[in-house]
Amino acid sequence: MILEGKNRELVSSLEKKIETASKQFNFEQAAVYRDQIQALTLTMEKQVVVSQKNSDQDVFGCIRQNAAVSIAVIFIRNGVMSGSRSFFLEDPFGDDKAILAQVINQYYTPSTYLPPKELLLPLSPENIDILQEKLMDMTEGRVLFTVPQRGDKQTLINMANQNAANVFTEKEKKDKSWDTLSKSIVKKLNLATIPETIECLDISN
Repeated sequence: MILEGKNRELVSSLEKKIETASKQFNFEQAAVYRDQIQALTLTMEKQVVVSQKNSDQDVFGCIRQNAAVSIAVIFIRNGVMSGSRSFFLEDPFGDDKAILAQVINQYYTPSTYLPPKELLLPLSPENIDILQEKLMDMTEGRVLFTVPQRGDKQTLINMANQNAANVFTEKEKKDKSWDTLSKSIVKKLNLATIPETIECLDISN
């Protein structure tokens, strides 16, 4: 598959970056690259047939933690899981139904990304009839909005929800990594406070 080939090229590139970062004793950045490789490997493992009907679907997951919301989308084309994307909204306005509706409304446009024949959703979005009519106008065909309760489609929703939950996990890792690194910078440079901005100057030329 084309996507799988691109992922493998990216893994190879990240492995080289890990080697370079390690030689420069930049172990924090090397750890970030390692986590990215693990995520890509997981994506490649999930590039499997999920439907015998050669269906085209986008599967949405939605997870809230306090005020923040994470939304993940899994792409299924010709019955094969081919990729994913996620969105992190730190303090969005509205409840989960309204937020899901906003993401769908902004994500699909005639000039960027047309919707597939079916959207699998974890909950019914706000103004679902208006959304569905808009997407059908884009594709000049039927676009189903399905909120599954059981079976294979519900399994796909669970996977998308897990991807959305992983966004919070990764953000927490990055926050902890920055906390450790910033404290180290303060100590080594004898700073009074943790810097809010770090600027770099290339003096190699």
